[in-house]
Amino acid sequence: MKTLHWVDHYYSEGDVLARGDHELYFQPRRIELEVELTLKALRDNSSVPGSYLNLACGPNVQCLLKLLKALPLHTAVCADINPSFVKFISDAFEKSPYTSSAKTRFEVADMRLTFLYGQKFDLISLYGNSFGYFEHSINQRILEQCHRLLNTGGMLALTTVNHDMVARQTPENAMSWRNDVMTPHGPAVRYSTRYFNSADNRSICNFETRLGNDVIESGVRDLFIYPYETVGLLPSLSQMALEAKFSRTRRLPLPINDETFGLMKHLDLITFEK
Repeated sequence: MKTLHWVDHYYSEGDVLARGDHELYFQPRRIELEVELTLKALRDNSSVPGSYLNLACGPNVQCLLKLLKALPLHTAVCADINPSFVKFISDAFEKSPYTSSAKTRFEVADMRLTFLYGQKFDLISLYGNSFGYFEHSINQRILEQCHRLLNTGGMLALTTVNHDMVARQTPENAMSWRNDVMTPHGPAVRYSTRYFNSADNRSICNFETRLGNDVIESGVRDLFIYPYETVGLLPSLSQMALEAKFSRTRRLPLPINDETFGLMKHLDLITFEK
């Protein structure tokens, strides 16, 4: 499988507010649900983390603030590949009226590479459907790196698209939608059609952005969406967790979120315990 080529420049470059899909980063209901289920999983395990890594944090500071408020954290690190996202979330944190005794810092980091040597965390989050954007071997490496970064007894909380839902989106039953977007050229409309390729667990989206009658952007974006349990010969999240040496996984479905669109409507929270 080849690397999903569009990812390298799409997420690592550009100012968040200049992006046509920037609203996906600022969805209070999704963030609220992700944090609520993470806290539930921690309560179920009687876990009280003191250190937290917000991996692929994006520009939204809300999940950091909610977890700082809910947990007795002494250390919190937010890391993202995009420098403008890191600056955005850092500035938002500085302007926030919320105060915390936790030592909090913000770093530019690529989760495909080894980083944060010598550091361990009790909780890592990978929210916002931020997993599955690389070829399978790299996705596996990301899970292995998260395992390395966790303390024994620690937990990775990862949100991903509900596989059962997306598997119904065959080429003959593709999901189509439109949404208003802001572009450097002004307000526009993006039209998208997405279907699932069951041969390799890949969800494929064809899109075009129109400003009036003019198409100002078009392309294809794809990602791997793994089933929780193994289906046939294709890899699953449970299998990948075992290979990464996690001791246990759980699947916690998020309620369907009608405040958003596309894949983000129906997410699962998967917890990986070390």
